[in-house]
Amino acid sequence: GKWCLNINIDRDIRIILGRYIDKAPYLEDFEQNLNVDYYYHDLRCAGLGKAFELDTFAMSLDCDTDFCISPFIFEKYIINAEYKTSIEPVSVLNIYSENQIEHIVKHIKNAELNNASTGEALLAYIASGMKHLRLTADAQNAITVMNGKEPYFSDVRKHLAILNQAIDEYQPGSAFNPLTYGIKWSPESEATLNLYGAERTFLCSDGIRRIFSNHTKINTDAWRIYFEADLEKRIVIIGCITKHLRTASEN
Repeated sequence: GKWCLNINIDRDIRIILGRYIDKAPYLEDFEQNLNVDYYYHDLRCAGLGKAFELDTFAMSLDCDTDFCISPFIFEKYIINAEYKTSIEPVSVLNIYSENQIEHIVKHIKNAELNNASTGEALLAYIASGMKHLRLTADAQNAITVMNGKEPYFSDVRKHLAILNQAIDEYQPGSAFNPLTYGIKWSPESEATLNLYGAERTFLCSDGIRRIFSNHTKINTDAWRIYFEADLEKRIVIIGCITKHLRTASEN
């Protein structure tokens, strides 16, 4: 659409919109459910209904003013086994102006993140949706072996997304602090690094082995995400994702 070609709209947002437009299915690709239908002011709206079922958004370009609303509320008709019809209101997010695009894209990103339900899916999402993260081989391996059923998996996903967001919104001259986004983190003590620095040393993509001190704290099963932020390059390097490592205070 025209928004995907508008250079005044953020490039990353245009890429996401373009990806969704390219992947948008045709109604005839779906098997019709004769027991369910959707209407808006007595007009059948199967496309909006399918957007509702897929938990995605609608896009109404250069539309009639009746469609310039979001969320867009319409009716779902259900015919039960006794051929009785019940009606319930449903809604979808609806893009009809440039002013809404950023809000809708945030919804898209959250949905894509939540759909990354395994380690491999999360790695794929990081590659396409977390442009500010750089993973060491140790971090990649830690994510790869996750099956998504680990009690800490959703927190790993959340913490990585917050680190990406925090560096994306970082303002030069200010402190980089993921705590303001709702996750706990801290550097290791000098005593811990002196005793157990080797356990926190990971090979980075430039071939240099570095000690990672900063780490976010996942309470579930006491997991940690070791990271370092490069404020100049606007990237966060993920050193490793691991269970709580030994510290000097435990001696």
